[in-house]
Amino acid sequence: EIRGLEERTLLVVLDGVITSLHRGVAADEHRRRLEEDGTDVRLLEDSEVLLPGFIDTHIHFPQFPFTGAGIDKPLMGQEGFLTSYAFPTEESMAELGTARAVYGMAMETLLSHGTTTALIF
Repeated sequence: EIRGLEERTLLVVLDGVITSLHRGVAADEHRRRLEEDGTDVRLLEDSEVLLPGFIDTHIHFPQFPFTGAGIDKPLMGQEGFLTSYAFPTEESMAELGTARAVYGMAMETLLSHGTTTALIF
């Protein structure tokens, strides 16, 4: 079963920030005023849904190129994940071209998968 809002709802977003929410008759009236003022209004079809973006609360962009690698290693130690993967890759970010490429790839991947907010290390 798919459930959603039962009544017409107008969500007003300006510069990426939700500024107001209107329901029922008030939503229709506010929408008419916005359109009369020349504001672009995007109506969702019955088959469309509006979802919030995902939030990643902890991601290390320098480690992004080897996501999923090294899971067979312990975290610490001479042969561990940090020594074998993380530290060498993070050192390579001192090269601006490498950092730009890796950070760009990481950002594109996050956005393409619906992540809109991240705490990036």
